Amino acid sequence: MDSSINKYIDTDNGLNDNDKLIAKESIRLKAMAATAAAGEPVGCIAAQSVGEPSTQMTLNTFHFAGRGEMNVTLGIPRLREILMMATKTIKTPSMEIPFFHSKNVQNEAEYLRKLMTKITLKDVLSKVQVREKVMLNPVRHMRYDLTLHLLPHRCYESITHVTPKDVMKFIKNTFSENLKKMFIKNLSKNFSGELISEQTKNAIKINRETNNDNDEDALLDESEPQETKTKNQVDSDSESEAGEFDSAAMKRKAQTEEYDYEKDEDDPMSEEEAEINDKQSECNNSIVIENKSIKANNNTSDSENNMEDENNEDFVNYKDYSQIVIDVKCDKKPYTFAYIQVSIPLEFKRMDLTALIKDLMGRVIIHEIPGINRAILTEEDGKIILKTEGSRGVAELFRFAKILNLNSLYCNDIQMILNTYGIEAANRVIIKEVKNVFKVYGINVDTRHLSLIADYMTYDGKYKALNRVGMNGCPSPLQQMSFESTLNYLKKSTVQGLKDNLVSPSSTLIIGQQAQIGSGLVKLLWQ
Repeated sequence: MDSSINKYIDTDNGLNDNDKLIAKESIRLKAMAATAAAGEPVGCIAAQSVGEPSTQMTLNTFHFAGRGEMNVTLGIPRLREILMMATKTIKTPSMEIPFFHSKNVQNEAEYLRKLMTKITLKDVLSKVQVREKVMLNPVRHMRYDLTLHLLPHRCYESITHVTPKDVMKFIKNTFSENLKKMFIKNLSKNFSGELISEQTKNAIKINRETNNDNDEDALLDESEPQETKTKNQVDSDSESEAGEFDSAAMKRKAQTEEYDYEKDEDDPMSEEEAEINDKQSECNNSIVIENKSIKANNNTSDSENNMEDENNEDFVNYKDYSQIVIDVKCDKKPYTFAYIQVSIPLEFKRMDLTALIKDLMGRVIIHEIPGINRAILTEEDGKIILKTEGSRGVAELFRFAKILNLNSLYCNDIQMILNTYGIEAANRVIIKEVKNVFKVYGINVDTRHLSLIADYMTYDGKYKALNRVGMNGCPSPLQQMSFESTLNYLKKSTVQGLKDNLVSPSSTLIIGQQAQIGSGLVKLLWQ
């Protein structure tokens, strides 16, 4: 440290000898004050510095907040994503990239903003008219007439480069194919004019193959889960097992209702949840086996099924979908509307086309950069910054390296930073994101505590969560047992013959020894 101080002070900085001496002593004093004392429990203090303020946030936690027209996750849900779960897919990923200074920077920024905004067909339509009627010639069929009215170009030219001509070309080439797929998908699901479960369909199909005369009510009873069977149909062992399953499920439901946030997909499964899932798989085992046998029978007797289904209009899975005809007529300049005519044979059941079209319009994408939903422009300290909603399209940004300062790119998606820029960059993002969460509530946490937590999560080159999955690499078996899943870790340690050096505070406290921290680090010999 002294050599570093002397090297810094000896440079040509315009200080006289007296000022250099004062500067050296000041730097030494600051360095000593910043150094942790021997035996200080820095890990416990770092955990307390984050754990205590987080309890104050539970009373006023909110999930999303508009920050510069962008949604960001805040509070406890965001801390769970960063620390407890190390979530691979966060709820609100975003990026910030500044532009290089140039004469046409404003025009270039506006062009890039439009290019990165996702446009769906719903965004460029003013209304859709749906008419249906039965046609008699040349054969009886149902005809759906769709009229798509486009918005004037001035209504969306400020958010995208897409023109009305591009929209018409998309409707004619791509949308017609998506429309036909939608018809085929929903007509195959439509059964006797109403939607019913797959189990019921399979049960009715078995009934037809075996020529049973049972009515549909009895078949519905057969397709119910095993828990609804009467006591006469289930023996005493299965009754006790079902009772345990019900009580465990009720406990789990009560616990999940206490939380204000949704459970993440990456949340490791607890022992109780694993046991419940095993019992659920046992309960559904017979249904799965039955489904497999049905598929095998279908493969071996396709011709017989086709002969039977020709006389039954209930099952449309074997119908010829090539009879569905879609005709598209697009308006020429000024491109104000498109006319689509869909002809469907009457053997197919009627459907709620208005709701299906409304859903399809929001899912069909005219233009997008994969991984980025939209972009906005902001100005900070005289620099124009591009903010994007979505982070998976970072590879596309390298196409614009001449106008974007990619060396100053920042993203709140830690996994993306890890995969693109490495573990050191991910370490810095962890620190900054945790500070941003507390900053909203006016809470200041020392950077050294957050740095220690980030180093522990990334010390082996991987981004590990602070949960029992991250504890698998802990060298102390007793410390693992003190965290969670005590019995599992005890079995694993016993079978593998693991040893504990009794260095961590958790392991020493378990066996009743004094922890080797603070005054317990040294032994005092006196007479």
